[in-house]
Amino acid sequence: MILSLHPEFTYQQVKTRLTSTADDMGTAGFDYEFGYGRLNAYRALAEVSIVSPTSSTLLLQGFNHTITWTSNVNRTYTILLSTDDGGSYPYQITSAASNNSYSWNVNTPPSSNCKIKIIDNTNNQVYAISQTFIIAGVSPTIGFFSAWSDYGNPKLYWEVSNGPAWIEIWRASPETGYTWYQIATITDPSVTTYKDYSLASHKFGDQTMLYKVRARGQNYSPYSAEAGVNYYGGTWLKSKPKEDGSIDLPKDFNLNQNYPNPFNPTTSIHFDLPEDGFTTLKIYNINGQEVKSLIAQRLSPGRYDVQWNGKDNSDVGVSSGVYIYRLQSGKTTLSKKMTLAK
Repeated sequence: MILSLHPEFTYQQVKTRLTSTADDMGTAGFDYEFGYGRLNAYRALAEVSIVSPTSSTLLLQGFNHTITWTSNVNRTYTILLSTDDGGSYPYQITSAASNNSYSWNVNTPPSSNCKIKIIDNTNNQVYAISQTFIIAGVSPTIGFFSAWSDYGNPKLYWEVSNGPAWIEIWRASPETGYTWYQIATITDPSVTTYKDYSLASHKFGDQTMLYKVRARGQNYSPYSAEAGVNYYGGTWLKSKPKEDGSIDLPKDFNLNQNYPNPFNPTTSIHFDLPEDGFTTLKIYNINGQEVKSLIAQRLSPGRYDVQWNGKDNSDVGVSSGVYIYRLQSGKTTLSKKMTLAK
Protein backbone atom coordinates (compact mmCIF):
# COMPACT_ATOMS: atom_id res chain seq x y z
CA MET A 1 0.00 0.00 0.00
CA ILE A 2 2.89 2.34 0.75
CA LEU A 3 4.37 1.63 -2.66
CA SER A 4 1.04 2.35 -4.32
CA LEU A 5 1.21 5.82 -2.75
CA HIS A 6 4.94 6.21 -3.37
CA PRO A 7 6.13 4.00 -6.23
CA GLU A 8 9.43 5.89 -6.16
CA PHE A 9 10.23 4.63 -2.61
CA THR A 10 13.19 2.31 -2.16
CA TYR A 11 13.05 -0.73 0.15
CA GLN A 12 14.87 1.27 2.82
CA GLN A 13 12.38 4.14 2.57
CA VAL A 14 9.45 1.75 3.02
CA LYS A 15 11.20 0.23 6.06
CA THR A 16 11.84 3.67 7.53
CA ARG A 17 8.20 4.67 7.07
CA LEU A 18 6.99 1.49 8.80
CA THR A 19 9.39 1.63 11.73
CA SER A 20 9.01 5.35 12.34
CA THR A 21 5.21 5.06 12.56
CA ALA A 22 5.04 1.81 14.55
CA ASP A 23 3.62 1.59 18.06
CA ASP A 24 6.24 1.12 20.76
CA MET A 25 5.03 -1.77 23.01
CA GLY A 26 8.05 -2.22 25.23
CA THR A 27 11.74 -1.66 25.85
CA ALA A 28 14.44 -2.62 23.43
CA GLY A 29 16.04 -6.05 23.63
CA PHE A 30 19.60 -6.91 24.52
CA ASP A 31 21.03 -5.25 21.41
CA TYR A 32 19.02 -2.05 21.98
CA GLU A 33 17.59 -2.22 18.50
CA PHE A 34 14.73 -4.73 18.52
CA GLY A 35 11.92 -4.77 21.10
CA TYR A 36 8.19 -5.25 21.33
CA GLY A 37 5.99 -3.22 18.97
CA ARG A 38 3.45 -3.38 16.21
CA LEU A 39 3.03 -1.78 12.82
CA ASN A 40 0.46 0.99 12.59
CA ALA A 41 -0.91 1.03 9.06
CA TYR A 42 -3.08 4.07 9.82
CA ARG A 43 -0.02 6.21 10.54
CA ALA A 44 2.18 4.53 7.95
CA LEU A 45 -0.24 5.46 5.17
CA ALA A 46 -0.87 9.00 6.41
CA GLU A 47 -0.05 11.68 3.83
CA VAL A 48 0.24 15.44 4.38
CA SER A 49 0.99 17.96 1.65
CA ILE A 50 1.41 21.70 2.29
CA VAL A 51 -0.62 23.88 -0.08
CA SER A 52 0.34 27.28 1.37
CA PRO A 53 2.75 28.93 1.91
CA THR A 54 4.82 28.21 -1.21
CA SER A 55 7.89 29.79 -2.79
CA SER A 56 5.64 32.40 -4.43
CA THR A 57 4.07 33.47 -1.13
CA LEU A 58 4.92 36.82 0.50
CA LEU A 59 3.91 36.90 4.14
CA LEU A 60 3.58 40.25 5.92
CA GLN A 61 4.41 40.94 9.54
CA GLY A 62 1.36 41.73 11.63
CA PHE A 63 -1.07 40.19 9.14
CA ASN A 64 -2.87 36.86 9.17
CA HIS A 65 -1.93 34.11 6.74
CA THR A 66 -3.87 30.87 6.46
CA ILE A 67 -1.59 27.86 6.39
CA THR A 68 -3.31 25.11 4.40
CA TRP A 69 -2.52 21.49 3.71
CA THR A 70 -4.14 18.31 2.44
CA SER A 71 -4.23 15.11 4.46
CA ASN A 72 -5.82 11.69 4.11
CA VAL A 73 -6.24 11.33 7.89
CA ASN A 74 -7.92 13.45 10.55
CA ARG A 75 -5.18 14.48 12.98
CA THR A 76 -3.94 17.38 15.08
CA TYR A 77 -0.53 18.77 14.19
CA THR A 78 2.22 20.98 15.55
CA ILE A 79 3.52 23.56 13.06
CA LEU A 80 7.04 24.93 13.48
CA LEU A 81 8.79 27.78 11.65
CA SER A 82 12.39 28.06 10.45
CA THR A 83 13.96 31.37 9.36
CA ASP A 84 17.27 29.81 8.26
CA ASP A 85 16.02 27.62 5.41
CA GLY A 86 15.34 24.59 7.60
CA GLY A 87 18.53 24.67 9.64
CA SER A 88 16.48 24.93 12.82
CA TYR A 89 12.83 25.40 13.76
CA PRO A 90 12.82 27.61 16.88
CA TYR A 91 9.34 29.12 16.43
CA GLN A 92 6.20 27.17 17.30
CA ILE A 93 3.24 28.53 15.36
CA THR A 94 0.71 26.19 16.95
CA SER A 95 0.47 22.78 18.64
CA ALA A 96 -3.20 22.20 17.80
CA ALA A 97 -3.67 22.60 14.05
CA SER A 98 -6.43 20.53 12.48
CA ASN A 99 -9.00 20.45 9.67
CA ASN A 100 -6.34 21.15 7.01
CA SER A 101 -5.90 24.85 7.82
CA TYR A 102 -4.64 27.23 10.49
CA SER A 103 -4.91 31.03 10.62
CA TRP A 104 -1.51 32.39 11.67
CA ASN A 105 -0.83 35.95 12.79
CA VAL A 106 2.69 36.50 11.47
CA ASN A 107 4.72 37.96 14.34
CA THR A 108 8.19 36.56 13.70
CA PRO A 109 11.27 38.43 12.34
CA PRO A 110 11.52 39.13 8.59
CA SER A 111 13.46 36.55 6.63
CA SER A 112 13.87 35.45 3.03
CA ASN A 113 14.62 31.83 4.08
CA CYS A 114 11.48 30.66 5.89
CA LYS A 115 10.08 27.14 5.99
CA ILE A 116 7.38 25.46 8.05
CA LYS A 117 7.12 21.80 8.98
CA ILE A 118 4.07 19.88 10.12
CA ILE A 119 4.48 17.27 12.88
CA ASP A 120 1.93 14.63 13.79
CA ASN A 121 1.09 15.01 17.49
CA THR A 122 0.37 11.28 17.91
CA ASN A 123 3.85 10.07 17.01
CA ASN A 124 6.01 13.23 16.62
CA GLN A 125 6.72 12.35 13.02
CA VAL A 126 7.44 15.13 10.49
CA TYR A 127 4.95 14.67 7.66
CA ALA A 128 5.56 17.77 5.53
CA ILE A 129 8.06 20.60 5.03
CA SER A 130 7.13 23.61 2.93
CA GLN A 131 9.00 25.30 0.16
CA THR A 132 11.13 28.31 1.12
CA PHE A 133 9.05 31.49 1.40
CA ILE A 134 9.46 35.11 2.53
CA ILE A 135 8.33 37.03 5.58
CA ALA A 136 8.72 40.62 4.39
CA GLY A 137 9.82 43.66 6.33
CA VAL A 138 7.32 46.33 7.29
CA SER A 139 8.67 49.26 5.24
CA PRO A 140 11.39 48.24 2.75
CA THR A 141 13.08 50.96 0.71
CA ILE A 142 15.15 51.12 -2.47
CA GLY A 143 18.57 52.25 -1.32
CA PHE A 144 20.26 52.28 -4.74
CA PHE A 145 19.13 51.85 -8.35
CA SER A 146 20.90 52.00 -11.70
CA ALA A 147 20.45 50.79 -15.28
CA TRP A 148 22.61 50.32 -18.36
CA SER A 149 22.68 48.65 -21.77
CA ASP A 150 24.19 45.16 -21.55
CA TYR A 151 24.88 43.91 -25.08
CA GLY A 152 21.80 45.71 -26.36
CA ASN A 153 19.44 44.77 -23.53
CA PRO A 154 18.59 47.10 -20.63
CA LYS A 155 19.90 45.71 -17.34
CA LEU A 156 18.80 46.97 -13.92
CA TYR A 157 20.47 46.76 -10.53
CA TRP A 158 19.03 47.67 -7.12
CA GLU A 159 19.69 47.41 -3.41
CA VAL A 160 16.98 47.06 -0.74
CA SER A 161 17.05 48.37 2.82
CA ASN A 162 14.75 47.10 5.61
CA GLY A 163 13.97 43.98 3.58
CA PRO A 164 13.43 41.31 2.50
CA ALA A 165 10.88 42.34 -0.10
CA TRP A 166 9.50 41.65 -3.54
CA ILE A 167 10.60 44.02 -6.30
CA GLU A 168 8.28 45.42 -8.96
CA ILE A 169 9.86 46.36 -12.31
CA TRP A 170 8.19 49.20 -14.22
CA ARG A 171 8.91 50.37 -17.79
CA ALA A 172 7.82 53.23 -20.02
CA SER A 173 8.64 53.12 -23.73
CA PRO A 174 8.10 55.15 -26.92
CA GLU A 175 5.60 52.50 -28.11
CA THR A 176 3.34 53.26 -25.12
CA GLY A 177 3.76 57.02 -25.25
CA TYR A 178 5.95 56.71 -22.14
CA THR A 179 3.05 55.45 -20.04
CA TRP A 180 4.30 53.35 -17.13
CA TYR A 181 3.50 49.61 -17.01
CA GLN A 182 4.65 46.95 -14.56
CA ILE A 183 6.55 44.30 -16.55
CA ALA A 184 7.85 41.94 -13.85
CA THR A 185 7.83 41.03 -10.16
CA ILE A 186 10.97 39.61 -8.56
CA THR A 187 9.99 37.33 -5.67
CA ASP A 188 13.48 36.08 -4.78
CA PRO A 189 15.20 38.62 -2.43
CA SER A 190 18.63 37.28 -3.39
CA VAL A 191 18.08 38.55 -6.96
CA THR A 192 19.23 42.16 -7.38
CA THR A 193 19.37 42.44 -11.18
CA TYR A 194 16.91 42.22 -14.05
CA LYS A 195 17.64 42.11 -17.78
CA ASP A 196 14.86 43.14 -20.14
CA TYR A 197 15.08 40.48 -22.87
CA SER A 198 11.72 41.52 -24.31
CA LEU A 199 13.63 44.09 -26.39
CA ALA A 200 16.09 41.57 -27.80
CA SER A 201 14.22 41.16 -31.10
CA HIS A 202 14.99 44.68 -32.26
CA LYS A 203 17.45 47.44 -31.58
CA PHE A 204 15.77 50.32 -29.88
CA GLY A 205 18.64 52.63 -30.92
CA ASP A 206 18.45 56.21 -29.72
CA GLN A 207 14.90 55.65 -28.46
CA THR A 208 15.21 55.70 -24.69
CA MET A 209 13.49 53.14 -22.50
CA LEU A 210 12.57 54.28 -18.99
CA TYR A 211 12.70 52.07 -15.88
CA LYS A 212 11.94 52.37 -12.19
CA VAL A 213 11.44 49.91 -9.36
CA ARG A 214 9.74 49.76 -5.98
CA ALA A 215 9.90 47.34 -3.07
CA ARG A 216 6.87 45.52 -1.71
CA GLY A 217 6.70 44.47 1.93
CA GLN A 218 3.94 45.20 4.41
CA ASN A 219 4.00 48.63 2.75
CA TYR A 220 5.10 49.70 -0.71
CA SER A 221 8.27 51.75 -0.89
CA PRO A 222 8.38 54.99 -2.89
CA TYR A 223 9.45 54.46 -6.49
CA SER A 224 13.15 54.61 -7.20
CA ALA A 225 14.73 57.21 -9.37
CA GLU A 226 13.85 56.85 -13.05
CA ALA A 227 16.57 55.44 -15.27
CA GLY A 228 16.75 55.82 -19.04
CA VAL A 229 18.64 53.43 -21.32
CA ASN A 230 19.29 53.33 -25.05
CA TYR A 231 20.78 50.55 -27.13
CA TYR A 232 24.15 52.17 -27.66
CA GLY A 233 24.96 52.52 -23.98
CA GLY A 234 23.61 55.97 -23.20
CA THR A 235 22.03 55.94 -19.76
CA TRP A 236 20.67 58.53 -17.38
CA LEU A 237 19.21 58.59 -13.92
CA LYS A 238 16.57 61.12 -12.89
CA SER A 239 16.52 62.64 -9.42
CA LYS A 240 14.90 60.35 -6.84
CA PRO A 241 11.48 61.38 -5.49
CA LYS A 242 11.11 62.35 -1.84
CA GLU A 243 9.17 60.17 0.60
CA ASP A 244 5.93 61.94 -0.35
CA GLY A 245 6.58 61.28 -4.05
CA SER A 246 7.48 64.90 -4.93
CA ILE A 247 10.75 65.97 -6.56
CA ASP A 248 12.99 68.90 -5.65
CA LEU A 249 12.84 70.63 -9.04
CA PRO A 250 15.69 72.90 -10.14
CA LYS A 251 15.08 76.58 -10.83
CA ASP A 252 17.93 77.07 -13.32
CA PHE A 253 19.23 75.32 -16.42
CA ASN A 254 22.63 73.93 -15.44
CA LEU A 255 25.34 71.62 -16.80
CA ASN A 256 27.96 70.38 -14.31
CA GLN A 257 31.51 69.32 -14.98
CA ASN A 258 31.68 65.60 -15.58
CA TYR A 259 33.06 63.37 -12.85
CA PRO A 260 35.57 61.86 -12.76
CA ASN A 261 37.62 64.00 -15.13
CA PRO A 262 39.97 62.83 -16.59
CA PHE A 263 38.24 59.45 -16.80
CA ASN A 264 38.69 55.92 -18.13
CA PRO A 265 36.40 54.51 -19.42
CA THR A 266 33.21 55.77 -17.73
CA THR A 267 32.16 59.20 -16.50
CA SER A 268 29.01 60.83 -15.17
CA ILE A 269 27.43 64.06 -16.41
CA HIS A 270 24.92 65.89 -14.22
CA PHE A 271 22.50 68.53 -15.47
CA ASP A 272 19.44 70.36 -14.17
CA LEU A 273 16.38 70.89 -16.34
CA PRO A 274 13.88 73.46 -14.99
CA GLU A 275 11.35 73.09 -17.81
CA ASP A 276 9.81 70.39 -19.95
CA GLY A 277 11.28 70.23 -23.44
CA PHE A 278 13.00 68.25 -26.17
CA THR A 279 16.52 67.73 -24.90
CA THR A 280 19.73 66.48 -26.46
CA LEU A 281 23.04 65.62 -24.83
CA LYS A 282 25.77 64.78 -27.31
CA ILE A 283 29.51 64.15 -27.31
CA TYR A 284 31.74 65.74 -29.97
CA ASN A 285 35.44 65.42 -30.77
CA ILE A 286 37.64 68.51 -31.04
CA ASN A 287 36.88 68.69 -34.78
CA GLY A 288 33.18 69.17 -34.06
CA GLN A 289 32.15 65.70 -35.27
CA GLU A 290 29.43 63.93 -33.30
CA VAL A 291 30.81 60.93 -31.43
CA LYS A 292 27.92 59.89 -29.23
CA SER A 293 24.26 60.81 -28.77
CA LEU A 294 23.37 60.19 -25.13
CA ILE A 295 19.92 61.78 -25.01
CA ALA A 296 17.56 62.89 -27.77
CA GLN A 297 14.01 63.05 -26.43
CA ARG A 298 11.52 65.15 -24.49
CA LEU A 299 12.35 65.25 -20.79
CA SER A 300 10.34 66.48 -17.83
CA PRO A 301 11.85 68.94 -15.32
CA GLY A 302 14.32 67.35 -12.93
CA ARG A 303 17.92 66.64 -12.04
CA TYR A 304 19.65 64.08 -14.23
CA ASP A 305 22.83 62.02 -14.10
CA VAL A 306 24.01 60.58 -17.43
CA GLN A 307 26.62 57.87 -17.83
CA TRP A 308 28.98 57.72 -20.81
CA ASN A 309 31.03 54.56 -21.25
CA GLY A 310 33.60 56.00 -23.66
CA LYS A 311 32.03 54.42 -26.76
CA ASP A 312 30.70 56.01 -29.94
CA ASN A 313 27.36 55.56 -31.72
CA SER A 314 28.66 52.32 -33.23
CA ASP A 315 29.47 50.95 -29.78
CA VAL A 316 33.22 51.22 -30.42
CA GLY A 317 35.57 52.61 -27.80
CA VAL A 318 36.99 56.03 -28.66
CA SER A 319 40.62 57.07 -28.33
CA SER A 320 42.16 59.20 -25.61
CA GLY A 321 41.78 62.92 -25.96
CA VAL A 322 39.64 65.97 -25.25
CA TYR A 323 35.91 65.78 -25.99
CA ILE A 324 33.09 68.30 -25.79
CA TYR A 325 29.70 67.44 -24.31
CA ARG A 326 26.83 69.71 -25.31
CA LEU A 327 23.42 69.97 -23.67
CA GLN A 328 20.57 71.63 -25.57
CA SER A 329 16.96 72.10 -24.49
CA GLY A 330 14.65 74.63 -26.13
CA LYS A 331 16.72 77.70 -26.98
CA THR A 332 19.39 77.03 -24.35
CA THR A 333 22.71 75.35 -25.10
CA LEU A 334 25.54 74.63 -22.67
CA SER A 335 28.88 72.95 -23.38
CA LYS A 336 31.90 71.74 -21.41
CA LYS A 337 35.15 69.88 -22.10
CA MET A 338 36.25 66.55 -20.68
CA THR A 339 39.32 64.34 -21.08
CA LEU A 340 39.44 60.61 -21.73
CA ALA A 341 42.82 59.29 -20.55
CA LYS A 342 43.58 55.65 -21.29
